[in-house]
Amino acid sequence: MHRYRTALIAALALAALASAGCSSRSRGVMPAPDTDVGVALIVPTGAERMQLQANQAFQMAFPVHDPLPDYPVGLIAAGHDEIAVCVDIVITAEGTLDRATSLFAQPQCPLDANSLPEPFVSATLAAVRQWRFVPAEVCRFPEGVEVNRECIGEDVTLHPVPIRMGLVFTFRLVDGRPQVAHRIDATTP
Repeated sequence: MHRYRTALIAALALAALASAGCSSRSRGVMPAPDTDVGVALIVPTGAERMQLQANQAFQMAFPVHDPLPDYPVGLIAAGHDEIAVCVDIVITAEGTLDRATSLFAQPQCPLDANSLPEPFVSATLAAVRQWRFVPAEVCRFPEGVEVNRECIGEDVTLHPVPIRMGLVFTFRLVDGRPQVAHRIDATTP
């Protein structure tokens, strides 16, 4: 059962990262027709990266409930070509969201809160605060067991860890239709 669980988690994590990382995800989330929202991962400036030992591997946290923000309907007519909203989140070792705050002055992010309309920030934070995750884990391999990304092997132990992620949500109007794309990246808190 343990091997099946870790293999399933690894497969789902890889699938989630492949579909979310540095790409856009289309999902209709507004009552208006032809609207999308998406997200991407970044590493917040100053965030520490986890250092693994030679006998360790890392499994990224991945969302199991991740509703995307609605494009603020009242701002569709305003004609914003592109709005980026960045959010700094901390996921606990249990997979719950510990913190979600606006992130500014990062690559791909606005310089400050005055750089974008507030309804985009509110919609993004409201959506992200609903997210739930399978927690990130450090896998420890005993001597003689080959380290692998799937964390599979005899006597491999899994240790949930908290992580910090920066999310970039990009709201766009394409041919007058709102779309949102996202990117994701992670570090340890």
